[in-house]
Amino acid sequence: MHAWIMYAPLKVEPGHAARFFIRAAPGPDVTQGELPNDQVFVNPYTGEVVGERKWCDITQGLKNLMPFIYRLHYSLALGTVGSYAFGIVALLWTLDCFVGAYLTFPAGRRQRESSPHPRPFPASGRGEKEAGSPAGGRRGRCGSAAAATS
Repeated sequence: MHAWIMYAPLKVEPGHAARFFIRAAPGPDVTQGELPNDQVFVNPYTGEVVGERKWCDITQGLKNLMPFIYRLHYSLALGTVGSYAFGIVALLWTLDCFVGAYLTFPAGRRQRESSPHPRPFPASGRGEKEAGSPAGGRRGRCGSAAAATS
């Protein structure tokens, strides 16, 4: 089976294998289909194939765990549908950030003048002592401060 190299590195770190992404070459044989693996690791000094895998295929074991986690993070492991879903969520999240920022700003001058907020405690009432009452405004069982002191 023939294959095309879709990606070849220009520089390989010393001590590491060169990584090539491959795809089945088009040909007259329609039954050729996909290759069992789409990534090949080659010793850059000898040209010996030292490993191969199908990128992101978690069924091949732990050798594809990190590519699968990358794909899960990038597109929910759903391909194009996951990428569009993430794009829509990102747009809604951006809109939500602008709405939240708008709501944190103080209300405009017109709005404050047209609907003044009521005072939390009225001027008379809570906390004030009655004049001449030793109970400080609290009443006894009979209902009057004088009855409670006699």
